[in-house]
Order: sequence, then structure tokens, then C-alpha cells
Amino acid sequence: MAPARTYWLETSNLDGSPHATPVWGIVLDDRFYIYSERTTPKSRNLAQDCRAVIHLEGGEEVVIVHGTFDDLGPPGELPGVIKALSSKYDAMEDALTPNGNQHGVAVVLGP
Repeated sequence: MAPARTYWLETSNLDGSPHATPVWGIVLDDRFYIYSERTTPKSRNLAQDCRAVIHLEGGEEVVIVHGTFDDLGPPGELPGVIKALSSKYDAMEDALTPNGNQHGVAVVLGP
């Protein structure tokens, strides 16, 4: 799962309907991390119901993970996660470093 570039995240909208969105993420220490602004639908959904499904982009190699996401706070509080995200996705570097975007949140899918 770790080498993939894009993943699909499924959450539940506030009215209970499904919400699917592509996300970037990393795997560190057997946990899956994403970064998201708190104002996005996925972040609002996860704040209401932390259960989610994450899976690979394509259907040839199938990996589907069910779990719960936790809000880990502003990116500035997670330098290792932000460094790994910035290394994997060059486009994220300006948004997340050097001071960290205090309006965003790093979230983790746990076992």
C-alpha cells in the first residue's frame, strides 16, 4: 500500500450518505496518514464519524483497509509525518513547510 501515489478515502457525509474522495497519504509505522484542511468535507465527515475505508486507486492490486481516523493536530506538531509527505509529494512542500499550515490537520488511520 505504501508505494501508491493516490488512494480513495470513503467517509460518511453528515446526513449519512457516502462520500468518496481521492487523497494523498503515507504509511509510517503501520499507520496510514493523510493531511487535510479542516474545512473540507472529508475532515468534517471524519470529525463527526471517524470510521472510514481507504483503498488503492486501481482494481488490479486490491488493498482495502477499514479503520478509524484520529485528528493529530496541526502539521507543525508532526514534523516526521510532514517530512514524509513532503518527500513523497513535492507539491505539498510549499503548503506544509517550513512553518506548517496551522489550519490543516494530519489524520491517521489506525488498526
